[in-house]
Formats: sequence, C-alpha cells, structure tokens
Amino acid sequence: MGKTFLVALFFASMLIISGCGEKTIDYSDPNTLITLTEKMSTEEQVHFISDVMVVALALGGEEKLNGYTVSQVTEEAINVRAFIRKKILNSLR
Repeated sequence: MGKTFLVALFFASMLIISGCGEKTIDYSDPNTLITLTEKMSTEEQVHFISDVMVVALALGGEEKLNGYTVSQVTEEAINVRAFIRKKILNSLR
C-alpha cells in the first residue's frame, strides 16, 4: 500500500471515530465546510478540502457532494486517486 493511501485511511478512521462522519455536506449552507472541519486540525482540514476538490472534479461539481459525509468524501478521494495512478501507470507501459 502506498503512503498516501495509508495517510488517507488514517484520516478517515480518525474522522469516523471522532463522530465527524455523521454530518453531511450541504452546499445550500455557505458554512457547510466550516461546520464539517471545525474540530479538525489544520492538517486534517487541508487534507479534507483537497479530497473535496478531487471528488468534486471527478463528479462534475461541488453540488454533487450534497449528502456526502466526511468519510464518504475521503473514501471517494482515495478511489479517484487510485484510478488516476492506475491510468498513469498504464499509459507509461
């Protein structure tokens, strides 16, 4: 397993344990990301916002993330990054 995967898995586990996984994204609320990340460390916040951007790009827009929990965003970001790595590796062969 790659280091990035293990780090993401760690963050996902910590978010689930801390109870952040119960709240969901609601882009009709301009403070949705602030609410979801207020109890996270700065490092966790940066990582989560990165995950949001990756998944939003993959899905075709931030509004597609409505209803996603923090752990779901993290899981999807892991999947998207793995897919991209696989595509890049296959193109190099």
